[in-house]
Amino acid sequence: MLHALMEWGSSFSAVRRPTIKLWRKLERLQRASVSKAVFVVTGEEGRLLVLSSPSEALRLPAMELHPGDPIATQVAAFLSLLLHQEVTPSLVAIDGTPRQGVSFLYQAVAASEPKASAGLWLDAQVAFSCLTGEHRRLLRLYVKSSTG
Repeated sequence: MLHALMEWGSSFSAVRRPTIKLWRKLERLQRASVSKAVFVVTGEEGRLLVLSSPSEALRLPAMELHPGDPIATQVAAFLSLLLHQEVTPSLVAIDGTPRQGVSFLYQAVAASEPKASAGLWLDAQVAFSCLTGEHRRLLRLYVKSSTG
């Protein structure tokens, strides 16, 4: 049955072209839906903002990116809600692959350290020792790219 349907669809270019375009859009949507933005937010005296996760572990601020919206708009809105001030983020690195997930690593400098609802402002060395897994690796990538 599927073979007959594919044979019928391939015989009509008016059906084949839109089908291929739709398939490509769906693939792009799938790749884009596994991306996130991770932020290294520095404040006064170089302290870093870390948040607690549901498992009570500390992590860098992060958000899942929606494939339909521009990344820059999503990032600016997230930081504005998080910090209650306008900051200009800059892209530091892109980590990962489309199949496994892509992390966009951003840096933002806060003019002041507002009291984030679930956040702590920690010294960079303390923050590094408190982070685990992927967030520690991304902070290491940030330090490596900012000094190198």
